[in-house]
Amino acid sequence: LVPVVVFAQVLADGWQDASLEALQQAQQEISNRISQLRAVSAPSDARVELSGEGTSILSGVSVDFSPSRVVIECDGKTSVTFTGGKYDYTFDASSYSVDFFDETGTFDLLIESVGSWSVTVEPIVDGGILPMEGKGSFVSDFFELSAPMIVTVSSDATGMDALLSNLIVKLCHQYENIESWQRESLTNELLSGGDTFSADVILQPVDGRTQYCLSVTCEPDVAWSITPKA
Repeated sequence: LVPVVVFAQVLADGWQDASLEALQQAQQEISNRISQLRAVSAPSDARVELSGEGTSILSGVSVDFSPSRVVIECDGKTSVTFTGGKYDYTFDASSYSVDFFDETGTFDLLIESVGSWSVTVEPIVDGGILPMEGKGSFVSDFFELSAPMIVTVSSDATGMDALLSNLIVKLCHQYENIESWQRESLTNELLSGGDTFSADVILQPVDGRTQYCLSVTCEPDVAWSITPKA
């Protein structure tokens, strides 16, 4: 986060003389604060929480919020398919995965697993902030994006158990003229054990849209960060 003194200086009467870097830092801090305030005022939506063991069929699972994140935690290879909507949606995990989901309705879940599992569907809400970092798959909450922004995507696969992993980062937002959600690819890098990666990408806002989130897909032990570039 931007130091308070920098934030205060930029907003002072002499902000017209502030440097470009200081203005960009202040803009990011303002965006993060707006996102935090919206998160506080946002209504609390229900979560869908399911658990079991082995291969199962669950009928009549209602998801009445969108978009959402689907979180799978499991002991061993697991595949979860949502059927009964516009299309079938399949999410796979070996131990843990998080995926973006933008459908509502009542679904049948076809779960193929060799062990115990849990599936959580939870709404994406306001409150996301940049920078962000983590390990493994991730879907952020909504963050402010009022102007194009350069961010640095970095990853470190030195702790990865798998032989290979894709690092896929997407910017999720609605299209300009329709309500459907778009997942805009920012990176898709193939990593092997010990690899590190870093690249600058541009987050581009869409006219008339205010909700943006980032999704990261990779193996559970791959560390990553997404940081605004000064």
